[in-house]
Amino acid sequence: MTRSIRVALTAGLLALTAGGVAVAGGGPAGFGGHGFHELIRSLNLSEDQKALAMELREEGRADNEANRANKDAIVEAMLAELEKPKPDTKKVHDLVDDMLDQKREEAHERADAVLELHATFDDAQRAAFVDGMRDLKEEHEARRAEHEANGGPPDGKGGKGGRAR
Repeated sequence: MTRSIRVALTAGLLALTAGGVAVAGGGPAGFGGHGFHELIRSLNLSEDQKALAMELREEGRADNEANRANKDAIVEAMLAELEKPKPDTKKVHDLVDDMLDQKREEAHERADAVLELHATFDDAQRAAFVDGMRDLKEEHEARRAEHEANGGPPDGKGGKGGRAR
């Protein structure tokens, strides 16, 4: 593989990780996404459960905001390295590792929040939650299959880094 292809792949990986690919940004089967919030709203939560859900949501938002500066610093360091005629391979890999470590930590924090709320569910809520998560997973897979069949998301969808059409 040529150096330019490796640099392009690394830059693409950085763009994906910075954008929060499904595993960490949106999370498995839509954790943290609009569908997930709709699912939580559909569970007929008690007032205590609603308060916990809102508390966890606000904590997640605060964590995201606190982590933004670190994410920005990693992206800037990557860009500075890629501006060089001969980027330092180890530094680029270390920056990718830093970004992935941060995403992993964020994903674990979101999973812990889901588990904390899940622990308060009664049997009916738990069953409805699992069914809803399966539905979100299926919807995600259907969108992915549609995108793959059509060569990508529809125009205007999919973020800033999409390919030109």
